[in-house]
Amino acid sequence: MAIFRKLPGWGQIIPVYAVIVTMVYGWTIIRFFWKVPSWLLFMSVGDLLSALSFTLTANLIESLLILVGLLFLCLLLPLKWFRDAFIVHGSLISGLSLGYLMLIADHYRSKTDVPTEVFAWAPLVVIVIAFVLILFNRLSPLRKLVEDLADRLTIFLYLSVPLSAAALAGVLIEFSLRVF
Repeated sequence: MAIFRKLPGWGQIIPVYAVIVTMVYGWTIIRFFWKVPSWLLFMSVGDLLSALSFTLTANLIESLLILVGLLFLCLLLPLKWFRDAFIVHGSLISGLSLGYLMLIADHYRSKTDVPTEVFAWAPLVVIVIAFVLILFNRLSPLRKLVEDLADRLTIFLYLSVPLSAAALAGVLIEFSLRVF
């Protein structure tokens, strides 16, 4: 089908997914293990493993949704703009956007303490991301740097994919035990 010709190949999708996985899982693992000492006061090890399974399953879904969003963007934009430089553009868009979302999450302390000043930066962040895309697209050493970094981050997929599969299996087993 003609629609699949607009999508990049697996050789370009995997490094971008690795960047997404590194950021999403890294952020979650840091936040999760930051809370473990206090959780040990009232949770069993089984409860902690269950919480970790649900967290890793949510990370799997989140990272796949981000990748699908980038692939959808690839379908909408002309081939020269996005597909031909998918590793660079996808890595930069996902990395900078996730970094901004991490900044928001870090400033979000409670339901009443919404960081409106951080949300006000959103238009500026979009402009900065567009500027960085143009800059990295035009300068070959920067483009090569992003491609090499994304390629090196694929090593984290060797950890995240089996852990996510095990977590998903654990969540499905726990769900089936509760339902049936």
